[in-house]
Amino acid sequence: MTRRFVLIMLLALSMLAPGWTLGVSSALGAGSDPAYGQALEKWQQLSAEQKEQLRKRYRQFKQLPPEKQQLMRQRLQRWRQMPPEQRQQLQKRFERWQQLPPQRRQKLKKLYLRIQQLPPQQRRQLRRELKRTRSLEPHKRRQQRRQLMRRYLDRPQ
Repeated sequence: MTRRFVLIMLLALSMLAPGWTLGVSSALGAGSDPAYGQALEKWQQLSAEQKEQLRKRYRQFKQLPPEKQQLMRQRLQRWRQMPPEQRQQLQKRFERWQQLPPQRRQKLKKLYLRIQQLPPQQRRQLRRELKRTRSLEPHKRRQQRRQLMRRYLDRPQ
């Protein structure tokens, strides 16, 4: 969610931003999008540096393989369909993630990849058990989650 989220957000704004020499707005049929007016307002309030950064992100997006571009568009569409509360929650999580030390983020990425390697049934079971720990006090919750991770990740699959 880290880098992808930023890229999606920047992509969303850049795709809706008018007046580009890259021809983005005409390609999107900007007049038919109700969010276009809001995006135009936001775009006009950006500094030249911010606009250039968005243009750079757009060029990076265009260099992605078509299947990656499609995936990004799907994620953007999902983002747009989310209720504002859910978007806000994801933004907070992203900000927390960004504030983590790089070593901690790396450790969590490795843990995520290990979890992804579990068979789907085990992942679902682990998710259910982790949800049950939410109501515990922070210390107990951490302890319980560590035990769950050991139990699921240290056993043969």
